[in-house]
Amino acid sequence: MTDKRSGNYFLAARGIFRDANYLTTKEAADVLNVCPNTISDYVKNGLLRGVKKTYGRGPKTHIWLVKREDLERFHPPHVFNRHVPQLNNDVRRAIAWTISAEGTITINPKHQKNPHGYALALPVVVVSNTEKDFILRFWEMVGKVGRVTKAYKHKTGLRPCWQWFLHSTRGCLCLLEQIYDFLPIKKKQAELVMKFCRLRLNHKSKPYTDEEIDLIKEIRTLQHRGKQTFDWSIYNQVDRREKNDHN
Repeated sequence: MTDKRSGNYFLAARGIFRDANYLTTKEAADVLNVCPNTISDYVKNGLLRGVKKTYGRGPKTHIWLVKREDLERFHPPHVFNRHVPQLNNDVRRAIAWTISAEGTITINPKHQKNPHGYALALPVVVVSNTEKDFILRFWEMVGKVGRVTKAYKHKTGLRPCWQWFLHSTRGCLCLLEQIYDFLPIKKKQAELVMKFCRLRLNHKSKPYTDEEIDLIKEIRTLQHRGKQTFDWSIYNQVDRREKNDHN
């Protein structure tokens, strides 16, 4: 009996016949222990070679196939390690100067709310460059902590931009504490983010305090974000369920 979940059945049902050396995104995802959408992102961002097979009549009806040999040699660059290793002073200095020249240290407020009923604000350290190899080397320098992704192009005609970013509260705090003394610039931003991270680690799963909101406002002023307006009250709203529990 044919297993309808297998890649061969999926392709045969759509009139696509492939070599045994090629895997579907579902099969490749099982090998790397990730979701199929992650494999598609690897292929679209040029990190993993893939073959696009079209089926049906619609122009968007297609499937990606990955060569088994390429998958065996592939090392996922989107690995996210929460623990920043202890770095020596030479590496700390190199990371600090790279972030000062090509990066950003900030807090990104988000309008969407989490399950606890209040909005999120994430500490972020970002390094951007048009050279993919540069970003991958930096990612290896920091101990493969954070994520590497291809940034969205806002204007046509520009070269693709690659980004390394870290948005873990504990990870940002650990990294900034190690490189702070070596930062030639952006020390004020680093101080605000570190203070925000320490406060957030003591208030997990709780609405943001007035002190935390003031830190977000101050760092946004340093970043010159313009006249964007935010409803700051959404960051310290308590979930209705919590209010009912207190009543």
